[in-house]
Amino acid sequence: MEEVLVETALNDLVLGDTGSTIGQFLVANMNNESCRRLLHLSQSLRPSSHRALSLAAQIKTLEENNRQLQIHLSVAQGEVMLLSDEIGRLLEDKEDSSPDPDFARKPPASSSSVKLRQNKRPWESSKSED
Repeated sequence: MEEVLVETALNDLVLGDTGSTIGQFLVANMNNESCRRLLHLSQSLRPSSHRALSLAAQIKTLEENNRQLQIHLSVAQGEVMLLSDEIGRLLEDKEDSSPDPDFARKPPASSSSVKLRQNKRPWESSKSED
């Protein structure tokens, strides 16, 4: 009874063509004596053995993916820390360089151009028109 339930569960869990996956898994693990021997027997293995090896291959793939994700996460955390430090330094520099918050504000463009026109001397405007 147990074997039938396990077979059914494995049939439901292991999807698709597992032949190439099993072969790749066994070749990648040739340093293991059992994998080397199973590779030679792969054509004559029972379906349950195929499913078990397919699950082992999937576990190995997930372990590798997990390791890569941990590396990427570590790198991303380091970049976040660097950016956070840089933002902190920029904010400190901004506070140190302009103690008056209104100091860094630029006047609106329209008001400064009006002042320039108003400050022109009459003889300067007549020379530029000639």
